[in-house]
Amino acid sequence: MSPLKAKLDVKSITAWVRVAKSQAYILTKDIRKHVTWIRDKHIEILKEEGKTVREIAAEVGCGIATVSRHDGVPNTTMSQMKQED
Repeated sequence: MSPLKAKLDVKSITAWVRVAKSQAYILTKDIRKHVTWIRDKHIEILKEEGKTVREIAAEVGCGIATVSRHDGVPNTTMSQMKQED
């Protein structure tokens, strides 16, 4: 599995480490923030390559809404734009 598609399953961590869910969130806060940063940078790179929201979401392994929060993500690919001309 790609590190970009990896998700921190706090419920599993809670059971494995045997801590409360709130404590698991505290323990994983920094790593979750780092994983989110990496994901967002990957979205920006794919956006600069001209990929669509759907293409980026599929490659990164997140929802379309997550990708859509990033400004300037095209709704069409470069090849689709050329065909429209």
